[in-house]
Amino acid sequence: MHRKLSAPGWLLWFAASSCVAVAASGHPAHEPHVHGIAALNIVLENHDVHLTLESPAVNLLGFEHAPVTAEQKTAFHATRQILTRPPRLFALPGAGCQLVDSDIWMPEIHSHTDGDDGHDHHEEHADIHANYHFQCSRIAELNEIRIDLFAIFPGIQQIKAQWVTGRSQGTQLLTPAANRLKIK
Repeated sequence: MHRKLSAPGWLLWFAASSCVAVAASGHPAHEPHVHGIAALNIVLENHDVHLTLESPAVNLLGFEHAPVTAEQKTAFHATRQILTRPPRLFALPGAGCQLVDSDIWMPEIHSHTDGDDGHDHHEEHADIHANYHFQCSRIAELNEIRIDLFAIFPGIQQIKAQWVTGRSQGTQLLTPAANRLKIK
């Protein structure tokens, strides 16, 4: 699906479909929580690329609750470190893009050890949210975005991607075998 949007049109589209809105509970709003599936929203505006990734924590961490064991805390910190390096996650070929800002939201680490807190963590469902802002010197050269999340996080089986630019908008289902998002 491709359709030209005016600036106010794409702002409304992105606001309506954004995964970063904050719900009354203080947690980011999202589509239904489905293991193996993540969501990626992309907005290209002038020389800027904004990417928002939302995924069930189990896809990236291997568990869904706040980390409590030493092994889970190690996985948590490793995942956070990977998410702070978006060039490992997304390739923006030919556009001369540099990361300007990022924001990562992950389940909080518990202060107690080994899960001995009286809570049943197996019933919890947590999501991870990551926002990235790139500035690109040659944005007109950006025709596709390669998504390398599948190789790094094998728990992700599909990514529902949607994008909007000044000229078009669209959606695409990405998989490990089809990880290139065509944006033009």
